[in-house]
Amino acid sequence: MEEYPWLPFINIIKKLNMQQQLIDVLKSSLPEEELSSNYYRSCEVYVISSDNNCYHLSKNTIIDFTIASVAIVKIEKQNDRNILFTFLTNPEYRRQGYGEKLLICISEIYDNLKLYVRVSNEAAVNLYTKMNFKIVRRVSDFYNYTKTCEDAYEMLFVR
Repeated sequence: MEEYPWLPFINIIKKLNMQQQLIDVLKSSLPEEELSSNYYRSCEVYVISSDNNCYHLSKNTIIDFTIASVAIVKIEKQNDRNILFTFLTNPEYRRQGYGEKLLICISEIYDNLKLYVRVSNEAAVNLYTKMNFKIVRRVSDFYNYTKTCEDAYEMLFVR
């Protein structure tokens, strides 16, 4: 298995094949620049299984299922908001409702959520809007550490 010491939540998964599965899901949707980030420290990880169950990964979690979607919430208070830092769905499970189900689970746990999404990612913007996230501003060159250097929308969850 590849080494990702900056992904501390990988170590909470007891089964080695599940650790690799989570890494593979992350790698399928995130550029390498984002996977090498230290921002993943102090995060809570939630997943939706392919059988549509929501799990919070903790030190006591033993999982043996296929991961359909992953949400990583950074527990960092910024203006009383937690940051939905990473949200992605395994490519083979996209457009089947898994992402929506995981967003519902997350929104039931956290009242105040903020996220940033690439302006070019229309599918994600549409999903977040459908799930009561509102665009509050456009942030120029937010993804300046990637090859594409893109703008992002800052979005807030509204109950």
